[in-house]
Amino acid sequence: MSVPANKNFIAFLNDLFNTNTDFAKAHDESYFDSFRDVQTPKVTVLKCSDSRVQMKSFATTPQNAVFAVRNIGNQLKNNEGSVDFGIRVLKTPFLLIIGHSGCGAIDAKLSGKTTNIDSIDHELANLQLQETNIKNAIIENVNNQVALAMQKYQDLIVRHELIVMGAVYDFKNDFGFGKGRLVLVNINNETNHEKATKNIASKVKNLQFLS
Repeated sequence: MSVPANKNFIAFLNDLFNTNTDFAKAHDESYFDSFRDVQTPKVTVLKCSDSRVQMKSFATTPQNAVFAVRNIGNQLKNNEGSVDFGIRVLKTPFLLIIGHSGCGAIDAKLSGKTTNIDSIDHELANLQLQETNIKNAIIENVNNQVALAMQKYQDLIVRHELIVMGAVYDFKNDFGFGKGRLVLVNINNETNHEKATKNIASKVKNLQFLS
């Protein structure tokens, strides 16, 4: 099969390889040698596949620092094996579950409509929501995923080997902290602002936690 003469395809490839070339030139060999044979991430991140939610928004150098897992609706059940790998094999001490403003998966679930694409509808079916307002439902879903993780990794949490956090990345300022802000909503199933931040608020300069 011949490659189509598509100007958008050519533009895409140019952007892809120009960006990669710039990245490679900006880092010497020692940068890559530091993680050539083994990965040692400090956090497992489970977040939505939405193209507007990128790691660069909260991790300037994600290489070898972030073990990233993505799916629609940032759901634990839909990628259990990948999350297990980050937590139990790579032994990251933190699991950060990130929802986001304007989540299409949450909106689709609330609408009750199906896409008529079995694979997508199957993943959406795992979302369990009581809230009907999308902002509240986004937070509810993050809290639900944290609760599932707390149950699944209880052995590690009891031994203080894992902390599970839930957050919302807000590029619309729906939650009032400003556009592009990452806002914590849950730490180890604690959603109360004062209780969750009691021992950390004065030590974390730009901490944002939903009241």
